[in-house]
Amino acid sequence: MDRFRLTASAAALVPAAALLVALSAPAFAGDIIYQTSGNPVGNPKAGNPPAQGDFDASEAEVLDWTIEKVTYRLPGVPPQELPSAKVRTIAFDPRNVPADLRNGKAALDRGDFEAAARFLEKAGGATQAWAKAEAAFLLADIPYLEGDAAAAEKSLAGFKSAHPKSRWVGTASEHRARALLALNKPEDAKGEFSAMKKLPGATDDLLVEADFWLVWIDEQVAAAKNDATGLGNAAKGYEAIITKLQGRASMDALLRRAQIGRAACLTAMGRAPEAKDALKKVIADSNDFRVLAGAWNKLGLATLRAAGADKAQMKEALLCWLRVITLYGETPGAEEDKAEAHYQAGCLFRDLKEMGPDWVQRAQREWKDCIDNHPGTVWAKKSAEARVGR
Repeated sequence: MDRFRLTASAAALVPAAALLVALSAPAFAGDIIYQTSGNPVGNPKAGNPPAQGDFDASEAEVLDWTIEKVTYRLPGVPPQELPSAKVRTIAFDPRNVPADLRNGKAALDRGDFEAAARFLEKAGGATQAWAKAEAAFLLADIPYLEGDAAAAEKSLAGFKSAHPKSRWVGTASEHRARALLALNKPEDAKGEFSAMKKLPGATDDLLVEADFWLVWIDEQVAAAKNDATGLGNAAKGYEAIITKLQGRASMDALLRRAQIGRAACLTAMGRAPEAKDALKKVIADSNDFRVLAGAWNKLGLATLRAAGADKAQMKEALLCWLRVITLYGETPGAEEDKAEAHYQAGCLFRDLKEMGPDWVQRAQREWKDCIDNHPGTVWAKKSAEARVGR
């Protein structure tokens, strides 16, 4: 009732009829559920993204959001359910988000992990189930963000055990798999996503997402070994996922990421011009910032591979990576792309040093930013080696 709370003196000044209206209003109305069908629950006329007036006009309160379903309530009726597969996204009224969760996320954005942990631990006492699960995930994810792979794989395993149906289980699996890869445990990393496919109530969307990450791991292993056969198999795996996702609006971002993955395989297989064309199409077709971060990142690499000794084309590749850093670097989920962009931009500033008066210094700054902001990644390790001339 925070939005309708009245002090005793103020209540005395309010007409009885108005006071009854205020007291009968839903305690946490304001959330908006955007369905894949395009009909928002809570406020059918809500814009996307919503303005404050859209929240004010909504009567929905989201109680929980899992991989299976969204549970919500409207005034005067029992709690309702929607399959998660029919939900594109949910906009939570900022006034309904627990303060500790909000402050914890702000601290994460600042890189203040100690403060974030304090707030998120307190947010674990939230009354909303969705908020408790989100706080638990963000808390478990801190070691991953700090670059501590060993701690991250343990904390994220604990989160998944405690919240097996959380909507964050996919991201937790992704981050734990990345940590396991950093620990040189590719088979354990694949086990993360194989286990996802066995979750009770796993939706078809979740199964396809698990397949995507299994192919992605195969791509990483093949690329590290320069295994042309493995890269070809990964490209075919991405093609199968692309076919499955055609026409599924709710999975458009994953479709685009599969297209990016296929293009990355083509680049590694010596087919950079073909990869460039595919990536330019992804960029033209998507407005998702995470997708665009990945597409511009891989377009940088494809452009560089196709450039040969053409310094003008090498500069085009550099501009791709600077775009990732400046336009999409703060996008959730784009951390790996930003880390790679810092490293690759540093290498090109070094290699094209005659094109700018301070480009040697720019190279050092890019590598330092990678090390400072993305510790524990392979790109931070490469940046550290590049800074000392290795």
